[in-house]
Amino acid sequence: EVRKVNCEGVTCIDYAGGIIAVGRQDNKVILFDEELEEKYTITDHRSAVTCVAVSNNGKFVASGDSGRKIFVHETSGTYDMVVSQWAFHDARVNTVAWSDSGDQAVSGGVDTNVFVWNR
Repeated sequence: EVRKVNCEGVTCIDYAGGIIAVGRQDNKVILFDEELEEKYTITDHRSAVTCVAVSNNGKFVASGDSGRKIFVHETSGTYDMVVSQWAFHDARVNTVAWSDSGDQAVSGGVDTNVFVWNR
């Protein structure tokens, strides 16, 4: 079975714990469930979203952007922002990934730096 949803300007995608996170050029992250039902739109970014990572348990999504910022949100309930700005990169954030436990994340950017973050 193949399911499809139209989502313009996709720049990155991740899928874990029943949550699909799609980063877009229009500074948004769209969260879908496994049936591709849209659940929430994250609108905190002020530049194109360049990377997304859903924690293994599906409870959190981290998203990085071309303006060097990383945000972390819960993926259910009120979709609260857990971290407002991990902003130590000096340039675009290229990648972000969660530890198995979901307590830490790592990020890498154009600035050649790798950071380990505690949630």
